[in-house]
This record gives sequence, C-alpha cells and structure tokens, in this order.
Amino acid sequence: MQSIPTTFTMAPDSFKESLSANEVSSAIISGLYKFDESSPGGFGEFLNCPMSDGGEGIVDIFRSRGSESGHSVGVQDPLGRVITAEYVVQKETDNAVIEMASASGLALVSKQERNPEVTSSYGTGQLIVSAMRKRFGRIVIGIGGSATNDAGTGLAAALRFRFLDKDGNPVKPCGANLERIHAIDDSNKHPGLESTEILVACDVDNPLCGPNGATMVYSVQKGATPDQQKRLEAGMQHFARVLDDYAGYSVSTLPGAGAAG
Repeated sequence: MQSIPTTFTMAPDSFKESLSANEVSSAIISGLYKFDESSPGGFGEFLNCPMSDGGEGIVDIFRSRGSESGHSVGVQDPLGRVITAEYVVQKETDNAVIEMASASGLALVSKQERNPEVTSSYGTGQLIVSAMRKRFGRIVIGIGGSATNDAGTGLAAALRFRFLDKDGNPVKPCGANLERIHAIDDSNKHPGLESTEILVACDVDNPLCGPNGATMVYSVQKGATPDQQKRLEAGMQHFARVLDDYAGYSVSTLPGAGAAG
C-alpha cells in the first residue's frame, strides 16, 4: 500500500558551541531526504523551522521569521574588547530583539580566556541603549549563552547605574567585585528606561544564589575553578542582599533571577 505524503517540521535548538539551530535543522532534513529517496512512496515534506530557548541564535530566528535587517552596534565583548553586535526589529510589532550572546556570549571568549570573575555584561547594556535611542517601545532580550557571572551589573552600568563600595567610591562591575558593592546609585539612570518595556526570554527559573543559582549551576562552563566558584557565590550572596534592599523586596529569589549569570 502506498504511503500518504506528510509534512514534518524540524524545530531544534542550537547545539552549544557547535551548530546553530538552522544548521542542526538543515542537517536533519538533509539526512532524512537521503533516506526518503530510498523509501517507497516517500515520507513527505520536511520543513525547516529552527527554534531558540533565548540563547545563541535568537536574532537569526527572528530574522528568518520576517524581521527587518539588523542594526549593527559597536560594543564591548565580555573582556572589554570592541566588537560589532547586531539586533533586529520585528516588522509586525516594532519590537527590538537583542541577543545577549552576541555581545556578552561564551563563544566570544576562548577557553583559555574564560574567567567569570572578570567578564562583564556591559556590551549587552550597550545594545539596549542603542535600541532605546531609536525609541523602540519594547525590547526583547534573549539572555542565554553568556560568559558572565556579574549579576547583570555590567549591563546596568551601561544604563548609567553606579555601584558603590562602603566608602561611596564607584566599583567596576564584574563577578570578582560583587562582594565590594554596598550601594546602588540610580540618580543618573538612562531616561529611556521610563518609556521602554523590557522583556527577558529564557527557559530556566534559577534563583540568583544557592545550589540552583547562577554561580553554582552555570559558572563552571564559563571557566570557574572550584575556588573561584566559592568566591563568586559569596559575592553573589552579598550582592543579593544589597539588591533586595535597593528594590524593597526579594528580587534575588524570583524565578529566573539567576539565568545567564
């Protein structure tokens, strides 16, 4: 009996530091078509529909769904080197879509350079500033695949937040300095924050601290040694108290607070 042609949709995520979601989907379809040619009646049609969990490739995914051409921005990578990152805008919604991995991602740092005590999310904040300057009312940020463990302080610094030590002196935002932060100064924060809705796209619900938090779950893949992990967690615990005091409620325990470091 002849088989009835059917449509199959291939919707994989990327393979971290190996293949993009589109490359994975294309490889699967290529292999299935090779097998399909030898099958009586054939399987049917295979559709390429790569997906993203909010990490690497989310900008490419949105672009393939009809977003306009990207906006290129000069930003700092996790180690402060100047690179070019890109975000896209959805034509139908006018939302800007930012990929943290393109500015602050693990793939931008060689294995020998990986050190979450010194890496910063500042470049992602620069992408946000660029999108706010163009007055997009909503910004969607895919935060997976980061090389950072700075609790987002680098990103916030790009938005003009300052982090102060016990003597009121500014502290450079990075994982190693979280334990030195005693106050958050938002007196000069970027005015675009008042008129811009910012949404975060991720698929995890880790809190900021603890055994399921940012440091204990993710810092090893970002290059942390056991001793660094202990220091980073101590710093994160300290900063969590400062952050909760600043916000007036327990931000650090919210589901997803520890996503992407």
